[in-house]
Amino acid sequence: MERWNGRVALVTGASTGIGNAIAKQLALHGMRVIGCGRDVSKIQETESDLLKLDSSKKIDLYAIKCDLRNEQDILAMFDDIGNKYGRLDICINNAGIAFPERLMSGDTEKWREMFEVNVLALSICTRECLKLMKTDELDDGHIINIGSLTGHMIKKEWSDVYFYSGTKAMVKTLTDGLRHELRESGSNIQVSMISPGAVMSEFQHRMYPGHREEILAYQQNHQMMTVNDVADMVLYILKAPPRVRMYDAIFGPKD
Repeated sequence: MERWNGRVALVTGASTGIGNAIAKQLALHGMRVIGCGRDVSKIQETESDLLKLDSSKKIDLYAIKCDLRNEQDILAMFDDIGNKYGRLDICINNAGIAFPERLMSGDTEKWREMFEVNVLALSICTRECLKLMKTDELDDGHIINIGSLTGHMIKKEWSDVYFYSGTKAMVKTLTDGLRHELRESGSNIQVSMISPGAVMSEFQHRMYPGHREEILAYQQNHQMMTVNDVADMVLYILKAPPRVRMYDAIFGPKD
């Protein structure tokens, strides 16, 4: 991680869960981290907690309030990053949302929200990130998209999330397509995707509000990964030497 020390990383959806764990790890490894979310107080609390853990370390975690469903919010965020840092080296497109809306009976507005956050916002963030990288003539940056195991396979017991799975399958296509576009343009900027299986986090509680006890019981009775397992995979990808291309890491909890 030495080559990333002091460089700038954006993590979307950094308020809780996987995004928060990734932001923590990057900050602890000496990166200047921008965490975006709708609740910046949680990101600010994270920075305070990290400083308490080791006051000798310089922790740089900057919170930006951003509603990723609003393009103007996203553009303002990148203007802020450009004005404050003048560059962006890493973009972790982590923010995602899921609703249990089936294909035969789903609510259109819930479908639209999943598409706007999981696909459209990711694409806008990627486009604006590349503009900043090109402004700084950066040619060794890295974009990492957080996908899902459900974007690679379908099971009948996952029928509640087929639309969500569809958005993550599209992220896979967008990741591959961007990689080809960058190679065709002669750029060395890398693009990777991480597709985790079941992770114990707030994600399930947001997806099924009002079912806390059932979710906790499920989590206790099933093998699940932690948010730190996903953050560790991000570090693994970033630690790889520049000569190595990291494509798609698909992983899940032990059976």
